[in-house]
Amino acid sequence: MNHTKFKDKDTVFLLGAGASKDCGAPLIGNFLDIAFSNNVMSNLPNHEKERFECVKGFQEKTLPNSNVEELLSLISFHDRFPVVLKSFYPEKSTNATTLSDKISPLKEGYHRDHSFIMDASTNPEHITKILEDLKFLIAKTLEVTLTFKTKKQKEAFNAYKTLIKEHKNSTIITLNWDILLEDTYFEINHERIDFCHLGFEKDVKYPLILKLHGSLSWLFALNAKDLLLQIKKLIFSQKI
Repeated sequence: MNHTKFKDKDTVFLLGAGASKDCGAPLIGNFLDIAFSNNVMSNLPNHEKERFECVKGFQEKTLPNSNVEELLSLISFHDRFPVVLKSFYPEKSTNATTLSDKISPLKEGYHRDHSFIMDASTNPEHITKILEDLKFLIAKTLEVTLTFKTKKQKEAFNAYKTLIKEHKNSTIITLNWDILLEDTYFEINHERIDFCHLGFEKDVKYPLILKLHGSLSWLFALNAKDLLLQIKKLIFSQKI
């Protein structure tokens, strides 16, 4: 892309999966395949491998051949299921017995391999743990794959630098989870990007970065102030 053609504030850049892929990140469709590959698993200590294996076993049992986005959506729903159910039945306790009674009729509409829906009622801690393991898997896989070792990866990351440095008044819409844009901004400006740059405040700042599919950092956010969580050693632990 010839960045010199774009200078005014009305410029909007749209980054799809290819932008992150060129930097080394896997695509949604093959994310789990790469996460479970030897290239990634061989870089993990045993306790981290166990977390990956838990996710793999859960996927094979409940939603075979799903991609990472489908699996994350499904587990997130069931993690929130007791809360959602309570909003429909506020007059009754949502303990395990009550939840099982409520969702038993629904189970008939599911394939037998999806019987894990009952786990959300009888063992919510298990669902929550799987969700946390999947979040960890996503972050760790990006940490391992975004190494910028190849010429193509370095060139792609330099394009990110050019985008942030030369187009300070632009809007950047990205469909990617990674925090390449945020960390590029930090490397150039030596300060963390704030909420006004992400569209979370009434008065926005440029460059405005809109992450339509969410963000890696949001996966770990406990509240609004945690949205800019820095993933330790992610991306900039590598020397380019």
